[in-house]
Amino acid sequence: MECIEMLTDSRLMLGRHRELVSDLYQLTTEHPLREALHRQLMLALYRCGRRADALHVYQAARKTLNEELGLEPCRALQDMQRAILTSDDRLELHVPA
Repeated sequence: MECIEMLTDSRLMLGRHRELVSDLYQLTTEHPLREALHRQLMLALYRCGRRADALHVYQAARKTLNEELGLEPCRALQDMQRAILTSDDRLELHVPA
């Protein structure tokens, strides 16, 4: 799974967020406790202009983590939610000139 997560991060850096959404939805369904996958899906959705869907992914992940493990989301997932809520510029794709 770590290799898939690393590859997904690379594809997100290359701006391939639109093509990742479907696969990430499937992966988060198959591996609901993998917080990195939820973070990646949130970023992909946000970059596709689907802010509400990205925030819904956070809420669903939070609920699952709480019900299954009695835990709150990790700092990275919480930071992603906060960045989406504030439309943080760092979430935008910055392609070098």
